[in-house]
Amino acid sequence: MSYALIGMLNYHLFQASAAFSVICIAWYLALLLFFQPGEARVYVITLTTMIPAAIAMYVSMRLSGRVSRRNFFLNKVYLDAKDEAEKANSVLSLLLTSTGHDVRQPLFALDLNATVLSRALDRGDLAAAQETADKQKSLTRNISQFLTSVLELSRTERNLSDWNRSSPVAVSDLFETTAALARETISVNQVQWREVSSALHVEASKSMVERILLNLIINAVAHAEAERILLGVRRCGKDVMLCVVDNGRGLSSEPIVLDSETYFEHRIHSADRASGYGLDLIFRLAQNCDYRLVMRSEPGRGVHACLRLPRTDTRE
Repeated sequence: MSYALIGMLNYHLFQASAAFSVICIAWYLALLLFFQPGEARVYVITLTTMIPAAIAMYVSMRLSGRVSRRNFFLNKVYLDAKDEAEKANSVLSLLLTSTGHDVRQPLFALDLNATVLSRALDRGDLAAAQETADKQKSLTRNISQFLTSVLELSRTERNLSDWNRSSPVAVSDLFETTAALARETISVNQVQWREVSSALHVEASKSMVERILLNLIINAVAHAEAERILLGVRRCGKDVMLCVVDNGRGLSSEPIVLDSETYFEHRIHSADRASGYGLDLIFRLAQNCDYRLVMRSEPGRGVHACLRLPRTDTRE
C-alpha cells in the first residue's frame, strides 16, 4: 500500500491516492470484524500503525499540493516569459529588416546625387552643384538622425539605466529643440513650417519625445514629400497630444490608422505594411516609453500623427 501511494503521489494523483487509502483501511477493518482476533495486540497494532499512517498521508498530500501549486505557478511564469521573449525577438528581427531597408534608400539617393553633382561640376553649373550639395547634406543629416534613433532604441531594448527618466517638460521647450533639429531638412526641401506651441507641461523623457517627433517630421519630408508641416498641441482630458500634421501623399493607397498598442501585432502576422521612413522604429520607441502614438493617413491628403503624453502641473 505504501509503495502504491508513493507512486500515486509522485504523479500528483491525489484523489486516487486518497481513495486507495480509504479502501485499504476499510478492507483492513473488515478483516478484523470478520476474523475477530482475540488478542488485544492486533487492535493496538492497528491503532499505532493505520491511524498515524493516515495522518502522515494527509500531511503528505497537503505538502504535495503546495508543491504542485508552486510548480504550476513557476511553469506559468516560465511560459509567459518565453512568449514575451519570442515576441520581442520577432519584433527585433522585424526592426532589423525594416531598418536596413530604410537606411538603404537614402544611401542610394546619396550615390545618385553624387553623380548629379559630378555632372553639374563638369558643366560648370555652380548653382545646380550647390543645390545638389545641399540635398546631400540634408540626406546625410537624415541618416545621422535615423542612426541616432537606432542607438536610442538599443538603449531602451537593453533597459539601460536612466534611458527613460521622466520629468516635467515644457511643450514649448520640446517644440523649440525639435524645430532646431529639423530646421535644415525643412529649409533644404522648402517646406512651409508652422508651429503652434503651448504653455502646458508634460511628464515625459525629453530626449525620447524629441526623437519621436523628429522622426515623424523626417518621415513627412523624406517619404511623404510634404510641402506643409504643422507641429501643434492640444489637450485631451488629463493628457496632452503633440501632433505632427503634413499634406504629403500619405502612407498607403488606402486610408489607414496605425496605433502603437497594436502596431507590431499586425506587422508580425501580416505581410501588408504601410510605407514610411522609419515607421517601425518610431512605433517601437513609443511602445518602449509607454507613450501612445496614433497615425491617421489619407492618400493624397497627408498624415495626422499624435503622441499622447500625461499632462503635469508644475505649480505643485
